[in-house]
Amino acid sequence: MSVNDAPAGSTGGLSELPEKMRVHALAKLLGTASRDVLATLVGLGQEVRSAQSSITRATAEQVVAALRPVTDAAGATSPDPTDGAEPAGAEAAPAADTPDAAL
Repeated sequence: MSVNDAPAGSTGGLSELPEKMRVHALAKLLGTASRDVLATLVGLGQEVRSAQSSITRATAEQVVAALRPVTDAAGATSPDPTDGAEPAGAEAAPAADTPDAAL
């Protein structure tokens, strides 16, 4: 298989993922590093040991959703509503409480 060939059992696109696939094959389809896919899987609560681990189609779709930005019909990416937002219940500390505030 050459570098540009799709992994075995795949159609070369994300629209039809196989029932089971390896982490490294999904990373190749996404154009990202296997370590990024592994980190995403761990973040999703999946127990994987290496890039040779197999994952199900449902899990692969979760990874795709997590790693690919959401695009609208015009092709513009929507910002993640949680980016830059403080966690619920978090309050900013008053500036007077910091030791450098008097300077």
